[in-house]
Amino acid sequence: MTTQKPQRVEDIGYAKHHDFWTRKGDAMTVVGDYIGRVPAIELIDPQPGEKILDAGCGAGWVTRILARKGAKVFGIDRQQPMLNGAIAEETKAPLGIVYSLEDIGSIKYPSRFFDKVACIAALFHNSPEEAQKFFRESERVLRPRGEFVLSLMRPDLYVNKEVNNFKGKSWVKYKKLDKPKVQGCERFSETYRDSSGQAFESPCLWRHPESFLIKSLQDAGFDILKTQSQYVTREVLDSCGLKGPVGYPAFYQILARKGMRR
Repeated sequence: MTTQKPQRVEDIGYAKHHDFWTRKGDAMTVVGDYIGRVPAIELIDPQPGEKILDAGCGAGWVTRILARKGAKVFGIDRQQPMLNGAIAEETKAPLGIVYSLEDIGSIKYPSRFFDKVACIAALFHNSPEEAQKFFRESERVLRPRGEFVLSLMRPDLYVNKEVNNFKGKSWVKYKKLDKPKVQGCERFSETYRDSSGQAFESPCLWRHPESFLIKSLQDAGFDILKTQSQYVTREVLDSCGLKGPVGYPAFYQILARKGMRR
């Protein structure tokens, strides 16, 4: 008798409400598209012929953009419903993307296989230990001097009182979970809205301090080249048909390179 693997609490929202992401296709429907994904794609700077891994690719929004710029792109994700959406788009309009079901902490590609590795809007689903394992795996599969791009919510967004106390339907709200810190990282639940007003509920996300991410990347063998923050603007909220405060940093990106000693 086969025992079914228990559902991770971090993945419950994606297993139940994957349509929030799979139905969007290539449309820009959430704040994260504007100030989380687009700036990260600019940092990745995909070049024709480069092998790029999109780790935690979800329904393939970023993966397709990279492929259209001429890169040879590989997408991995641990959620089959999300991958099904990505595969459906690839079947409809083939770009040569290779998708596979796997966890970012255990990448099945050989060492020194990729020119670049990107993880966009995904790492907050992983514990500190899983994040560190992913950084080590990314260093392994990158060629010498290969580049790594990380994009996710800024840690202070989770505790932004102006955002969390907004009375209307804000683009995002967080609630701290009553669980102990792990390596300085904490857990929150999230309510995230798209341009149609639909809410996506994540029962558990990890808030990773920037210091934890920087040190963990360096410990894995990366040199930090650049960090940058992205601010919520009225223009971005208007583009998503949403209300709320503006002028605060909500997303940030890290650009790193595999170190010389590797």
